[in-house]
Amino acid sequence: MHVSHADYPAIILARAGSKGIPGKNLVPFCGKPLLLWTLEFALQAERCSGVWLSTDSKEMADLARNVGARVIHRPEELATDMSSSEESWLHALDIIVEAGVPASAFVALQPTSPLRMNGDFGAAVREFEDSNLDALFSGSVFDDLTLWELRDDDRLEAVNHDPSRRVSRQQAPVPVVENGSLYMVRSDLLRETGTRFPGHVGFLRNEPWQAFEIDSPASLVLCESLMKQFVLS
Repeated sequence: MHVSHADYPAIILARAGSKGIPGKNLVPFCGKPLLLWTLEFALQAERCSGVWLSTDSKEMADLARNVGARVIHRPEELATDMSSSEESWLHALDIIVEAGVPASAFVALQPTSPLRMNGDFGAAVREFEDSNLDALFSGSVFDDLTLWELRDDDRLEAVNHDPSRRVSRQQAPVPVVENGSLYMVRSDLLRETGTRFPGHVGFLRNEPWQAFEIDSPASLVLCESLMKQFVLS
């Protein structure tokens, strides 16, 4: 039994390097630097005990401090294209615990998935506690999504359906698309397993329009449009 009904720290990872969009985390997005949307979301969130930005960028660190977040210097070896989020979360957790902040679990927020509703943080925490979860992610449900995987030899392979036996939408499996916006995980299990999805995993149900994240100039334009239509209107 691990339900605590405490508040939880938010960890945001934002490194300087980016290939798809240079300076992606600071690119203008709906009138603000992209990173600022996630910082402000966490700082205003119900059940958030504090906001910690792990970064190798002075500009991003200054932005975080200016709005009241705390900054963790992200070592060079954890700020490459090949670095895993799990490694950086564990590094951040060490700093947070050293600062005397309780962190039996934490919420991780991805700056490039800014399509959040104000209550998503608190809703995620309640689902995590009420369902006695070990890990949680934000995801969008699509009840009519047929997936194929393109293999290395350019061969297509069905993922969530049998192409020789098509079924109705009502009979088909219901895919949940992980959108990268929010993760929550027990700290001890992350340390033990090295994975963000240990044990009993659940999800925060997001709207379909929240499924998109920013990794290219086209997706930046799309997410700006969705933000203006569904969040800022």
